[in-house]
Amino acid sequence: MPFSSLDILILYFIFPYSNCMIQMDCPNNCPPGTRKVVGECSCANCVAGKTTLDFNLHECFDCDGRSNSIEGQPGCFCNPGFHLSVGLTCVVCKPGKYKASLGNEECIDCASGKYSDLFGSITEHNCQKCNRGKFNTYTGMNSSIHCQDCPIGKSHVFIGATSEFTCKKCEC
Repeated sequence: MPFSSLDILILYFIFPYSNCMIQMDCPNNCPPGTRKVVGECSCANCVAGKTTLDFNLHECFDCDGRSNSIEGQPGCFCNPGFHLSVGLTCVVCKPGKYKASLGNEECIDCASGKYSDLFGSITEHNCQKCNRGKFNTYTGMNSSIHCQDCPIGKSHVFIGATSEFTCKKCEC
């Protein structure tokens, strides 16, 4: 049904600061990650750290302290050192694990021959190598106690060994 001149005039007085002559001309679908700009016919990106999860919302909400967002993208993503749990909240990476980037993926295990006793590690560099004469065959270890001694009469000279087979007979 077309609008009459009187309808347009009434709408103009109801929405005098609108950039649109008729509010119905405004976009109906401000997508998630954006918000409708009040009094204008436009959508605006939510700034980093804020987001929306639905269409046509007027306010962006804050991500919690364990997560962040990317400007204009829907949803909050877990900060480095955190991963998305089954309950859809970001939880800290356990010792023996790390996560370096923003995202909801799982934390990564420290490699074999290494361990970490830190919560919330954000870099693989927090995974420490087993000392000389010790090895560790497992990934994701949370303590140096998991670094096993080479068998009696054997040793090796490097750190971060990943197998008993790297232990060589001592030349005594």
